[in-house]
Amino acid sequence: MRNLARTIANPFKFWPKSSLVSLSVLVICFFSAASTRADVTFNNPKVGGYGLDYCRDWAKNCGWPAAHAFCRSKGFGKAKDFKWIKDNQKTRVISSGQVCDDPACDRIWKVVCRR
Repeated sequence: MRNLARTIANPFKFWPKSSLVSLSVLVICFFSAASTRADVTFNNPKVGGYGLDYCRDWAKNCGWPAAHAFCRSKGFGKAKDFKWIKDNQKTRVISSGQVCDDPACDRIWKVVCRR
């Protein structure tokens, strides 16, 4: 009974130390990877005071290229998701800084960036 109590008090007593170290390293790596892969959401992303235009370049490279460029400008690797809207607001093209004030300009209103 005494040995059982010691084993319950220290369940890792019989594991080799190298296995415990490997297990500890694995757990640390798992939690480190999880924290560095955290997603960050930007609602109503702005470029120079205006909404982020749907196109990365003037009327070209629209959608994902603009979302990826925004995330990279904020220090992230790439965009995981984005949402856009047609709402007649002025927008700014991220690559050139041009302002689009035409009713046909579309705006990205949400970007989810991944580290």
